[in-house]
Amino acid sequence: MANNYVQFSFDFIVPESQRGWVREVEQLIEAHTGEELEKGHPLCEALPYWNEYQEAGFNLDINLEDGVCWIHTDESGDTESVVNFLQGLLSRVANDCQQKFGFVKPDKIELSEVGFTYSMSCSSPRVGEFGGGAIRVFLDGGTPETDYVDANEWLAKALSYS
Repeated sequence: MANNYVQFSFDFIVPESQRGWVREVEQLIEAHTGEELEKGHPLCEALPYWNEYQEAGFNLDINLEDGVCWIHTDESGDTESVVNFLQGLLSRVANDCQQKFGFVKPDKIELSEVGFTYSMSCSSPRVGEFGGGAIRVFLDGGTPETDYVDANEWLAKALSYS
């Protein structure tokens, strides 16, 4: 039997106004991994899929002094979980801008996009079990959106046109 792995590691600067929230999410993940939580719990708000998996699907570390947030996996992770977290964070940043200026000003948003690459590997040399891609989470008029590029899909499309 083969094991499949999805791995990623990236960092970005969290705006000062949201560093406390990210630290709270980090601490809640550590405290509640493996537990089902009541609807409305702050961790369920930050990670809507929490009760399905009862884990984050990624590691989260933030340095409160400089705001560097490191998201990574040890063995394997879940990119969709990371996307959900980043969409929530960018929504909070857009709301800060809305409250400060009365509308979302693209040139005033402290964090408007975050992107990362990921790899997919397998413990056995199986066809179609290796690959990777890139994901970009960004604000479009104050609404979080996502772009994906999957290496296997890209290659299949490229080869069909040659």
